[in-house]
Amino acid sequence: MSLQTITEEGTKANDTFMMIVQTAKKLGVNAYQYICDRVANKFEIPSMAPLAQLISEKSSLSEN
Repeated sequence: MSLQTITEEGTKANDTFMMIVQTAKKLGVNAYQYICDRVANKFEIPSMAPLAQLISEKSSLSEN
């Protein structure tokens, strides 16, 4: 079994998937439920982007 992608599109898709999984993990969100929510176009789970941005900003402030 190869964990490498064949095309550039596959690499981008894999990178996007891994970014979603890692962000969800950091935010305490179930990645599987989040992806299912988005694929089904339900959008019942809030976007992780604003929360991730807020955490990033707080982290930057605490480092200074």
